[in-house]
Amino acid sequence: MKIGELLDKIRALYVERLEINIKEEGDKFKIYPEPAMLNSDGVAVRTGDLICSPNRMDIVSVNEKVQTNISVDSSNQISFANLSFNWSDKLLVKLAPFTWDNVQVNVTGLQLDSPNWIHIENWFLKAFEEKPSGYLSHCAHFISDASITETGWEFVVDLGSASVTEFENLLDSCEKAGFTDVSIGAGV
Repeated sequence: MKIGELLDKIRALYVERLEINIKEEGDKFKIYPEPAMLNSDGVAVRTGDLICSPNRMDIVSVNEKVQTNISVDSSNQISFANLSFNWSDKLLVKLAPFTWDNVQVNVTGLQLDSPNWIHIENWFLKAFEEKPSGYLSHCAHFISDASITETGWEFVVDLGSASVTEFENLLDSCEKAGFTDVSIGAGV
């Protein structure tokens, strides 16, 4: 199986579950799929110190003026043997099993004195933008702040309904930030 096909399957496991939940909840209540968390002025709330980003919820359901935030989590994970590939001349990528809504990213081999987080922040802001089609907004939901590890940095991304292209753009942004190695998933 090619890497693109593997990523399509990993994405599909989560996105299909999100679509089912949106449809089922929408049959009963007024819903807002993949809404951004907004402040009282209607501006997306941004969090984080190194990567300052907005967040999205999976589904908000409204029933008789009661708002419920519904979290949709992957229930399954595709098993595959860990693999490595060169994304470019400068970036080695290692993949272990992961879920689309909880992508554990470890970056190492920094070519610069310190990471240039603006590349990853800019990637996320673009991936966060809605690209509506059907039930979905085709956007990322969350990126955690980065924390330092013994060998580099780590952060978590919820890719939401974002495309595989956005996953690829994340790899590009890691390279632009000065990293030479990216490990995706636990156990790499």
